[in-house]
Amino acid sequence: MNELLKTILSLSLSGSFLILILLLCRPIVRDRLSKQWQYYIWLVVIFRLLLPFTPEASLVGNLFQHIGTAAVLTDADSYAEPNDMGLEKAESVSHDGAGGYAESDDHDRPAGEQPGAGGGNYAGLKQETRPDVFHMAAQNAAALCLSIWLIVAVGLLIRKVTIYQSFIKYIKAGRVEISDMALWEQVGRLIEQTGVRGAVGLYTNSLISSPLLIGFFRPCIMLPSAELPDSDLKYTILHELTHYKRRDMFYKWLVQISICLHWFNPLVYLMGREINRACEFSCDEAVIKSLDKDGRRAYGDTLLNAVNLGGTYKDSLASMTLNRSAELLKERLDAIMHYRKKSKTTAVITGILTLTLLYGASFTGAYAADLHGASPAQLNTQGTAAPNTPITESAEDVSRLTKELVPDDILSMITTCNPGIWYVLEGTEYQYIYYSGLPHNYAYQPQSDANGLSVSVFDMGKRNVDYVLIAVPRNVRLTIFYNSREVSYTEKTKQFVDSSDSVITGSPYLTIDSCSIQYEEAPYRWPFVRLIVTNNSDRTISRCDVGLLAYDKDGQPLELYWDARNVAKNGEVGSVGFSTDGTDYGIVTGIEPNSPKSYQWLTSGCYESIAPGKSGETNGLHLFDGWWDQPGHIHKVSYLLACVKQITFEDGTVWNNPEYENWYTTYQGVPVDLDVAKSYYD
Repeated sequence: MNELLKTILSLSLSGSFLILILLLCRPIVRDRLSKQWQYYIWLVVIFRLLLPFTPEASLVGNLFQHIGTAAVLTDADSYAEPNDMGLEKAESVSHDGAGGYAESDDHDRPAGEQPGAGGGNYAGLKQETRPDVFHMAAQNAAALCLSIWLIVAVGLLIRKVTIYQSFIKYIKAGRVEISDMALWEQVGRLIEQTGVRGAVGLYTNSLISSPLLIGFFRPCIMLPSAELPDSDLKYTILHELTHYKRRDMFYKWLVQISICLHWFNPLVYLMGREINRACEFSCDEAVIKSLDKDGRRAYGDTLLNAVNLGGTYKDSLASMTLNRSAELLKERLDAIMHYRKKSKTTAVITGILTLTLLYGASFTGAYAADLHGASPAQLNTQGTAAPNTPITESAEDVSRLTKELVPDDILSMITTCNPGIWYVLEGTEYQYIYYSGLPHNYAYQPQSDANGLSVSVFDMGKRNVDYVLIAVPRNVRLTIFYNSREVSYTEKTKQFVDSSDSVITGSPYLTIDSCSIQYEEAPYRWPFVRLIVTNNSDRTISRCDVGLLAYDKDGQPLELYWDARNVAKNGEVGSVGFSTDGTDYGIVTGIEPNSPKSYQWLTSGCYESIAPGKSGETNGLHLFDGWWDQPGHIHKVSYLLACVKQITFEDGTVWNNPEYENWYTTYQGVPVDLDVAKSYYD
């Protein structure tokens, strides 16, 4: 479906939700909340109908994205034929290949039907390129619908502008400027009272049916007759000046533009009628809020007298009239006579409702057109780009894999990768895009050009497959997009060179099995870190430096005094807890930090050398997490995330983790998802 058409439809659907909410709430708020709020709250709906800005994840945006993707995948299923030759490399045909915007359930597919371990265009199903009748028909239908929408929208807007211009021309042709100086003096006082800046014209026109205001920047008040009682003249001018001061003419045209763009949506016409109605109620409220009971009665009499003032020419699109219909007049008079100032409680409720509707407008969102690469609607039935999208040889060699099909050295590197970080793993023949912690199944789209190779990954909103694993050719400049946003990634290689220029292979060298908070026995319950690591290399590790980050029960980062010591009753500082025979080292009367406050703490991951295949434990690092200063001694730390920074082998070889800085900048001072925190060491 055309991207613009999807955007318009998503805005209309999102706005419809808000229109229905306000219409359904109208009987509840009509007599309880101010008329001005009931008028201006519709601006939230109008902005939702007009502005395609949306958060990354939104209800309507996700709906339209999945509809477009599902249409492509449903069409793709009808073109797959069994491959009589089993697992073989697919024939090279134009814009064909397994590496594309192709969604597959990697966990359910038999191993013989997966793309090859080295990458490449292995499919398990022999797929042929056929005329994409469904896709072409859908594109033609979308183009036709878009053309119809545009023609009608532009036609309606031109018609409304033409009607308005004709109305203004007609009104100006029959107007007569008022020359009564006493009347002008009264108008001047009212202009000063309302705070309106600039000149305001005052005319009569016997053809109009009710007093009205025209003009955006040079306002003119038109009266059916100058022979009005002083009271009627005062409140008529005051009413029209209030319209001008609030820029109701601009508001009214904003509504008309919304109706033109969403002419196919019947709810926008209900919205327009309701806003016109609310406009008059709001203006009445603004005028009478400073009047006493007698003044409100006189203002109501002015509305009644305006019914039979002059001719029969009705108001136009951007004119503000004093009177519209008998039914509306009755409601306005009732509201005027029952007016009362709203309490502070009502103001608070109004604010809460406004924030709620703003959140609703953001939550419903809209469809955001894909700014990078091909969108689902631009893909053919094979999951690759449509014929008009250039795909080079390097893009055809992109394949989706499972962990069972990658070489052992790549699998070893995968075990060292942290969740929530994008990686590019360098292999002998291919490089592999890897990401773990994916919330949904995914689809992907490769595309090559003179600048290199780009791979776009999209959430499918279906089953949880946990990770992304895509093989791409080596020696190409690679760019990765996730849900249309470019992401940074960490490069990992299977080899590194130490200070002796000797090559060490077979990473990972050290696995962090767990890192948790433990507590001393009563009475103090002093917190300490328990860190367990395993040596996966073939050499003894004499030292390892590990970075730690702490989080509370809600996943919020904590700045701590990572090294602290107690102050005993006698004032001595140092020993904590109990001796081996259970003797108390000293009553703790205070805490003295022994380190600066920070998010990160570097500590030793092993107190003793760790032989190949063996595990080591560090459990003596006491920290101060603020519990001593809290009522009831409440501990803050609930989760610890750890990452190896440096390893020193017994032979003196030192390995520095190339991804440590990326890990640190990713997590340091940033809230962490609780699912990630709980499963970090799984």
